[in-house]
Amino acid sequence: HPDFIFAESVGSCADVVATVVKPLLELGPVGFQHTGFSVFTDSRLIRQRISGNPMPFSADVVYIFDKQLEEAGCIVINKADLLGSSEREQLLGDVSHEFPGKQVVMQNSLNAADVAHWIHSIESGSQTSPGVLQDIDYERYGAGEAVLAWLDKSISLQAESAECANTVIDLIAAIAQDIRSRGWPIGHLKFIVQSGDSNTKISFTTVHTPGWERAISEIGSGSVSILINARVETAVDELASLVDKHVVETARRPGISCRTVEEDGFHPGFPRPTHRMASDPGT
Repeated sequence: HPDFIFAESVGSCADVVATVVKPLLELGPVGFQHTGFSVFTDSRLIRQRISGNPMPFSADVVYIFDKQLEEAGCIVINKADLLGSSEREQLLGDVSHEFPGKQVVMQNSLNAADVAHWIHSIESGSQTSPGVLQDIDYERYGAGEAVLAWLDKSISLQAESAECANTVIDLIAAIAQDIRSRGWPIGHLKFIVQSGDSNTKISFTTVHTPGWERAISEIGSGSVSILINARVETAVDELASLVDKHVVETARRPGISCRTVEEDGFHPGFPRPTHRMASDPGT
């Protein structure tokens, strides 16, 4: 089967072709054949960037965002359903013009047909092969990574079955709203809610995400685990403290048990491109 890599922006990694894809091809197992490198971006965020409007992130984080798109073989404009048809058509043309020679896909990743179309483009070999970035400033790249807090947290919550869904919704909404009210730009803020055999993923970016509550409202069990995966432009201690505050406040509600099971938070260290050859531009 084909081998491929896909990434999201804003994550906090760029120069993936030189430091991951190329070494895999040269040093990886026999038979490893790279056939695609896709970068996913929120339709509203890339529209904002292409239009020249101010971005919600600092300049160094925007620099990483730009470089992620620049090195992609395929740019997947995700959440296309949140734009009108004329907006989608305009954006598709604008991105194709801005990044000539790259495959540009307009996609709603909640639609199985859209995802199947993207996978077919990989399997058919029609995706443009990505190239090593010829110009990347690692000082700016490192500065952009340093301002992003990474937080992973596991929460256990128990409540009466009738109140469980509302309690989870209130907790998620409180965390997301508090982050926004402080003006902290969100690279991504993901909640994976596990209840019995079901897994529900809620994902926020700095751009508003409407209607997410519907995905939680069907929870019937009184016991859930919530995994939080966050990349937010702020100090990691402040982000961890904010989330802890809302866990504690939730636990104070009558008949509710809510506690942190595990947590890890940090700021990435300065990137050191081991596999980018010293002779390559941008080292």
